[in-house]
Amino acid sequence: MISYFGDKRWKEITRDERYFCAELYQQIKHPEKTKDFVKFLKDAASPIEGFDNDFSLLDETKYWDIGYEVCFYRDMLFYCQNILSIRDFNKGKAKKDCFPEKRTFDLCLFSDDEIVIIEAKAQQGLHRGQNEKFQKDKEFVLQLFQQMKIEKVPKIYLVVLASSKYFKSPSFKSSAGVGKELINSNKAPENKGDQYLLGFVSWEQLSFLEEIGNELKSCFKRADSLYGEKAEKPR
Repeated sequence: MISYFGDKRWKEITRDERYFCAELYQQIKHPEKTKDFVKFLKDAASPIEGFDNDFSLLDETKYWDIGYEVCFYRDMLFYCQNILSIRDFNKGKAKKDCFPEKRTFDLCLFSDDEIVIIEAKAQQGLHRGQNEKFQKDKEFVLQLFQQMKIEKVPKIYLVVLASSKYFKSPSFKSSAGVGKELINSNKAPENKGDQYLLGFVSWEQLSFLEEIGNELKSCFKRADSLYGEKAEKPR
């Protein structure tokens, strides 16, 4: 316990989703645990009224890898193309065609056929413009694999991991909310047959993962409780 934390530990103070993602990653990074997590997703009911998750597209019997804080474009270009800098790679390209230098995914599940991007939130929700970024990632991954001369391009999917409180909030549910925008764009006719939003999962649901122990259950429950939390005004 730390005195200047009010006799608490940092995990009882932080509101950063990266901390909670790190805890999840440590729990599921072993290949067998990663498979178990994919199976968990397939069984996870949607916390969104009127929207059904569709994790049936995922096959837990495949080999799955997982990454945390994945700087995908930068590291793929470096490792597979021996390109030191995305900035050099982007020279002469129109801005809309440039790979984002610092685009980082909270968590990623990788199989030979799919890349599942997990966008995580805790104290906050999704913000305007993220849906456009998600859509753009599909284009960027295709361009990247073409650059690497790899014919078989994995499907790109999105999972949103956030507080159950956020999923029930006006910020998410209202007709002008980011959640509605995300769901509606996924159902748009131009995206027919090219689904990218697999579903939504809450931190509360993760607290029911098997074999995680009480400490990690408490961690995920705390992550779920943080949405919209505000500091008390001094008296």
